Amino acid sequence: MKTYGANARDGLTLIEVMVASTLFSLVVAGAFPLYYTCRRTWESTSVRMTASNAANMALQRIVYGVGSHAGLRAAATAIALPTDNGWVMSYTDCDGKTKSISYDAAASNIVFRPGNVSICENVVTSSVAMSPGGIHMSVTASE
Repeated sequence: MKTYGANARDGLTLIEVMVASTLFSLVVAGAFPLYYTCRRTWESTSVRMTASNAANMALQRIVYGVGSHAGLRAAATAIALPTDNGWVMSYTDCDGKTKSISYDAAASNIVFRPGNVSICENVVTSSVAMSPGGIHMSVTASE
């Protein structure tokens, strides 16, 4: 092999370029599935967090109230009754005003009355039970 100039190797051989291209292709081929897996995980986590935040907000509104209306925290008496499509909880606050919160499975929402104020939309399931120790309530919402 004949060499020209001061440096015998001024460039890359075809074999070196092919090896580098192959290695680069393998790295890129491995990175794409990792990217898509991370993206799917992030999206599903984001959806679950949004639904969890909606359910948490609904429970906060039930306990602390909506606007100027006091919630269950100010209740002097409360009663929960099942209905055909969910449940209704009626309570009397310290001022003697009767209020209610109802869950309608067909409409997938929880509503505060008086005023028909929506507490939570897209409710998947909800349950309420009275016990001597208090009220046990669960809400599952979707995005």
